[in-house]
Amino acid sequence: MEHGEIASLLERLKEEAERAFQRRLLAFFGGGQDTLQLSVDFLRSRGEGALILTASGELPGVKLPEGFSLLAHNESEKLLGRTYENLIMDLTENLVPNDLGRAVGLIKGGGLVLLLLPHDFLSQVNVFHRNTLPPPFTPGDVRHYFAFWLKRTLLEADGVAVVEDGNVVKDGLTDAEEWVREPVVVPDGDSLKNIKSLALTRDQLRAVEEIIFFLQERPERGALILVADRGRGKSAALGLAAAAIPGERAPLKMAITSAEREMAEEVFRFFRRGLNLRGVKYREGRGNFFEGEGWTLQYLPPPAASEGRWDVLFVDEAAAIPYRLLLKMARRARSPVFSTTIHGYEGSGRSFSVRFIQGLTQERFDLRKVKMEEPIRYSPDDPVERWLFRALMLSAEPGEMPGKIDRRRLRFNVEVAGEVLERNEEFFRSYFGIFVLAHYKNTPNDLALLLDGPNQWMASLSLKGTPLVALQLAEEGSLSRQVVEKIYSGWIPPGNLIPDCLIKYYRDESLGGLKGLRIVRIATHPHLQGRGLGSEALKR
Repeated sequence: MEHGEIASLLERLKEEAERAFQRRLLAFFGGGQDTLQLSVDFLRSRGEGALILTASGELPGVKLPEGFSLLAHNESEKLLGRTYENLIMDLTENLVPNDLGRAVGLIKGGGLVLLLLPHDFLSQVNVFHRNTLPPPFTPGDVRHYFAFWLKRTLLEADGVAVVEDGNVVKDGLTDAEEWVREPVVVPDGDSLKNIKSLALTRDQLRAVEEIIFFLQERPERGALILVADRGRGKSAALGLAAAAIPGERAPLKMAITSAEREMAEEVFRFFRRGLNLRGVKYREGRGNFFEGEGWTLQYLPPPAASEGRWDVLFVDEAAAIPYRLLLKMARRARSPVFSTTIHGYEGSGRSFSVRFIQGLTQERFDLRKVKMEEPIRYSPDDPVERWLFRALMLSAEPGEMPGKIDRRRLRFNVEVAGEVLERNEEFFRSYFGIFVLAHYKNTPNDLALLLDGPNQWMASLSLKGTPLVALQLAEEGSLSRQVVEKIYSGWIPPGNLIPDCLIKYYRDESLGGLKGLRIVRIATHPHLQGRGLGSEALKR
C-alpha cells in the first residue's frame, strides 16, 4: 500500500470521527517508524497534535512538531483527567494492557487512535512477558493467547481499521450519522445557574443537582454514591457541587480525599471555577487548603480523612481505598459523598459498589445512588469504547443464575484460559466477571497474565454452562539450583510466591525442587455466596 492510500484512509476515518463525535482506531500490524512519521505528518497537515507513547519515551531521529507530546507508556498514569486530540501508540516493543486502557481513554471525540504493532505480534515475547515469566519457564513457553484475542477483537469491532503489512484488511468505516450534543439549559431563576451552566451534559447537570440537593438536605445518617464509567465527568461534578455549598451555612468543615492527591486535581479545578463564578472570596493555602468566611475545605489522605469529623466529605475514586476506611469515613461525616469508576483501566469499581452498598445498608444509612452514563469526551455508543471494554474485559459480569443448585450436576474443570476464550467467549466472560465483582483491583494486566502465563490455569465450578465459582491457579516450584541460589541472595522470582517464602524462611535448598499449585484467586458468584460452593470447588 502506498503512503497516499494510507493518508486517504486516515482522512476518511478522521472525517467520520468528527462527524459523529466518536473516535476511530487504526491498527498497523507491521507498522514501524515510517508509519509513525506518516501519522505525524498527516495530523500536522490538519493543524492537529497528538499524544505519542513509546515503550522508552524516546523517538531517535524523529523531530516532533509543536502540539505533539512524547511520553513512555508507563507515564500515561500521570495523564488521567487530561484530554488529547489524537493518540499514536507504538506497541512494537511492548504491550502492557493497563497502559493501553489508560491511553485510549484520554482521546476525545473526533480523534484517531493509531496503534503500531509488530509483524510478529502473535508470537512476540515482549517486555511484559519477560517481566512476568516465572522460572523454570522460558520465553518459548509463553502462550500468546492475549495477542490472538486482541487481534480478533480489532478485526471484529466497528470503527476499527486494520492494516497488515501494508494491506487494508478492513477500513473501519461505519457511515455514522452526524451527532450534535443537546445543549444544557439551566432556568434563569436558578440561584446556582452560573455553576450549573458549567455542566457539559444533561447527565452531568443532573448529577450536580442531586449532589447539591443531598448536601442541602443533610439527611440523618445519609450517604451518596456516584458511579460512572471513566470519562463521564464525575470528578468535575463533585467539584461543582462542592462549590455550591460555601455560604449556605456556617460553620462548615469540608474535606476531599482520594487514594492519591493527583486523583483529586479535577475536583479542585472545578471547585475553584465554581467559587470564582459565584464570587465567593477564599484563600488557598499549601496542600489544597481552602478557607473562606465560615468554611474550610482541605485535601487529606484517606487515613487522616477517616479520623476527622466532617460536615461534608468527598471521596473520589473510592474503590481504590480500603473498605474499612470507607465505612469509617461514612460514620464520621455528616454528609459523605463517594464516587467511583464502574469500568476502568485499573479494574472494576462494581465490586466496590456491591460490597460497600451492602455495608452501608447493614448499618442503616439513608443511601442515595447517582449513576452517570453519558460520556463527556465523545458521543454515546462510541465504537472504540465498546472495543476497549470487550478487549480488556472491563465490562465482564457473572452469568445469569442457573436456577436451583443441584450439586450432583456441578462440573469442575481445570483448563488453559486462552483455549476456553477461543471456543466460548460467553463462558470466559462470566468466569472473569466473577473476579471483576470480587476483586476491585482486577486489572487488564491480570487478564493478560492469565491468558499468556505458562504457569497459569483457569479452574471453575459450573452448572448448566454457567460458572458459579472461579479459581485462578499458578503452577510453582521445580526450581533449578541456580534459581534457588539467587533466591537465597534476596532475589524475588516472578510467580513463585510459596517456594520463595519456604526457601528464605526454612533455608532448605531442596524445597525449591518441589512442585505445587497455588490458588491465586478464588471467588464465588455474588448471588451464591455463603452456600459452601467455594469449599466444594476446593474439595474437587
